[in-house]
Amino acid sequence: MSWIKRYLLIASVAILLLLNEFTLVFFDPTPPLSERALLFIRLFNVLVLVIALNGFSYLKPVSRWIINYIAPSLIAVILLDIGLSILGFGYPSHYEQENIERYPSPMDGFSGKPDVKDHNNLGFRGEFASTENSYNIAIFGGSTAYQGTPPIIETVRELVIKAGINAEVFNFGSVSSNHTQHIHRLLKFIDDFNFDLVIFYGGGNETLQYSLYDPRPGFPYNFFFRNELNPLIQSLLRYSSIFGALDIFSNGMISELRALNIKTKDSSWAQKVINKYWHDLSVANRLTTKLVTANTCAKASFLSVTQPGNPHSEEQAHLWNSLKQSMNEFDASWLHLDLTSLSTEVEFTDIIHLTQSSREFVAKKIASEVIAIYEERCRIDQREKLQLN
Repeated sequence: MSWIKRYLLIASVAILLLLNEFTLVFFDPTPPLSERALLFIRLFNVLVLVIALNGFSYLKPVSRWIINYIAPSLIAVILLDIGLSILGFGYPSHYEQENIERYPSPMDGFSGKPDVKDHNNLGFRGEFASTENSYNIAIFGGSTAYQGTPPIIETVRELVIKAGINAEVFNFGSVSSNHTQHIHRLLKFIDDFNFDLVIFYGGGNETLQYSLYDPRPGFPYNFFFRNELNPLIQSLLRYSSIFGALDIFSNGMISELRALNIKTKDSSWAQKVINKYWHDLSVANRLTTKLVTANTCAKASFLSVTQPGNPHSEEQAHLWNSLKQSMNEFDASWLHLDLTSLSTEVEFTDIIHLTQSSREFVAKKIASEVIAIYEERCRIDQREKLQLN
């Protein structure tokens, strides 16, 4: 081996050892390298390896074929892919949502990643503090419970405290989660905290979300994509704007979402979605009243809240109208607050999310209900405790 080939090999090995996905992560540990960055560094490593092999005469035909034909083609495709991504083609990649706000979690599928952003050690927003005499309020919901500066439940707490009630709140909201997951989440933490009031806030992820993503009632957001799709197809759709655009244009032919929709969305699909919504709330009510330990009241109470909605498509409008119509058939087995009538009074940013001022408006409605529940179901309990003492 000549000294040129020897130094070429040593230099290539040094580059591969110093610049790879395992060493570069130390330069940006929080958050770690994005998936797109990992893809580029892997392609770079392959290119370095090909150049190194070019120094060996018996491998020159292979390496030159790769350099002259394969590499330029790959580079052209990658540049085209990047260009289309910049122009907005394909599926948008939301690193924080995919890896921080929807972090894998036992029992409930996913929740926030612990100890990042303003998440606590359980992956949820806020400090989960409690005192012996505090009126503890837990809220379970999707991104509409999670988002906000402050989130809806924090504004509720401020209003409840102004009413003279010593309240603490526990925000179990997480992006894209639904009430089926929230039932498992309630069970997951049922022995860790005492709650006087459990609130299930939602309606959007339990209806409209099934029109956009996995259509099976109760299934978590994009369950089929993360858990049932071929890993190669999943990677192509996740990182390639070309394949993503083709999938969007074909209504999910590549991802197989179209086939899943055809299989799932029969004539009774909308009713199944609505039935699942009320079934989950019924289960949550039974869990709360039978298993949750109250902190300052004699017994824990359950409140379900149907949020305002702003459906866009005809299918979404049908789902939302079916949900509102089902309110008339509600049998009052538990406390329920219907806020769907506020849709004309709040400002939406999409089909379900609100501006901050509208979040505060919704919080006032919920706070009024919370105060009424406390006055009716808890203040008498506290008076009786004081008399006994």
